[in-house]
Amino acid sequence: GLVLLIDWTVAGFRTNAATQTGDPRMSRYDPLYRHLSTQTGHIVTMTFAEIENVLGFDLPPSARKYAAWWGSADPDTGQHPYSQAWLRAGRRATVNLTAERVVFERSS
Repeated sequence: GLVLLIDWTVAGFRTNAATQTGDPRMSRYDPLYRHLSTQTGHIVTMTFAEIENVLGFDLPPSARKYAAWWGSADPDTGQHPYSQAWLRAGRRATVNLTAERVVFERSS
């Protein structure tokens, strides 16, 4: 469905809100979340280039170099902000760094 985004900038503090979902957790990785949420297959395989196309920006160098970037948990905070894109879509990520490909599998 259509999601209308509202962007507020107050005294230099920027927040985003989605009026339909009411979700305050909006981030720059939300286009990936929306893409994965619309996929009906149990497994969605995407190249790094396809992910960057969906996001509208390049993945950070660490995403291409370290498999741990694609992990879901950060011991200090509980979760990486970018991993919310696939976790909120009900998926887990498995990366093949050599092939520059990620498999997003629906969580059981």
